[in-house]
Amino acid sequence: MNKHTSIFVVFLALAFFAPPAFSFSAKFEWHKLNSEFNYLVQGEDYDRAIIVAKKAIEFAEKNVGPDHLDLIETIYNLARLHIHLRQEQEAEKLLKRALSIYESALDSNNSDIKYSELNAVMTYKTLATLYFFQAKYSQAEPLHNKALSIQEKILEPDHSSIAETMFSLAYVYEKWGRNKEARLFYKRGLSITPDPPMELNLLNLEFIEFFDNKKYDRFLEVAKKAFEITKHHFKHDTLRIAQSMDDLGFAHSVNNHYKEAEKLYIRALNISEKSRPSDDPKLVKLRLRLRQNLATLYFDHKKYALAEPLERKILAIQESTFGPDHPEILRSLINLVNIHERQSQYEKAAEYYQRVLSIRENNLGANHPGVISTREGLHHLKSNKKRPNH
Repeated sequence: MNKHTSIFVVFLALAFFAPPAFSFSAKFEWHKLNSEFNYLVQGEDYDRAIIVAKKAIEFAEKNVGPDHLDLIETIYNLARLHIHLRQEQEAEKLLKRALSIYESALDSNNSDIKYSELNAVMTYKTLATLYFFQAKYSQAEPLHNKALSIQEKILEPDHSSIAETMFSLAYVYEKWGRNKEARLFYKRGLSITPDPPMELNLLNLEFIEFFDNKKYDRFLEVAKKAFEITKHHFKHDTLRIAQSMDDLGFAHSVNNHYKEAEKLYIRALNISEKSRPSDDPKLVKLRLRLRQNLATLYFDHKKYALAEPLERKILAIQESTFGPDHPEILRSLINLVNIHERQSQYEKAAEYYQRVLSIRENNLGANHPGVISTREGLHHLKSNKKRPNH
């Protein structure tokens, strides 16, 4: 075979194996359809946008085939619109199709694949996020990992997009209960890009770990660091500051720093009571927790006169929210029983314990072991005696 014949064979092979391409006029028409889709989305004409996107996909399929890499972007954009419209099933199908096109090209060593890698990253991450919000963490994790693998190949190692994907992976692991992996990816992401909310997420995991392992000195260190970050970066977010104060107060409490804990709980409670809107569910929940933590602190230090009004306030709020006979109020009733019992105020303790018995009987039945035990405890209180084991 001479030189000219060899070149001819090479060109013939390239022509045979090269992926099909749009003609100039077809490319123009396809871009026109995509532009029309974007225009309709911006104008919130979503029904027409979906029709145009499907028309663009069909046009591309007819001109370059159903597996052309150029299709990924159009399919991805249509999937994003379906997500916006809360049509998750349609979005999932489209995202899977876009990724199958990319992965097929990857398997066939398509030289044009490098032009679709960023689109593939976005598609992997979007499908992963869709699964994350469906609590399908085992399906979200490999998709984020695939996106990260592409990013680490095509981007600089300190690129912020790599950090963002690491944070996404950390969050998946955290919600999945795999805190070791979550901490690893938070740390890797933070080594690339400082991010106060992500640093607080990492500190929260360490906060839990040190408390569970009774490393209370480390527990306090982490709470202090988290509070400093919160004060510096979120000084206008009063809810977040009050929550961080509550955490720090609790850390002081378990380290037997009574005065520091009391001061922080009171400050946090004052902040939360001045915050607006006052009926914000998160604020209501925080105020309850702060009152409970402060009441527990007083109870543990035998300051019953300070603990009682807080517990009565908690009980009143819960009765207003759930009703006077709801199991949700049992904890407050039992706390009030304990406060009066510790002060040998058995008659008052018995009044609250009678309510405990009534709620348990209504929910568990008269012969439940817990109900029988409560009934026996009530008998002791009415006889001006402490309950057994109390």
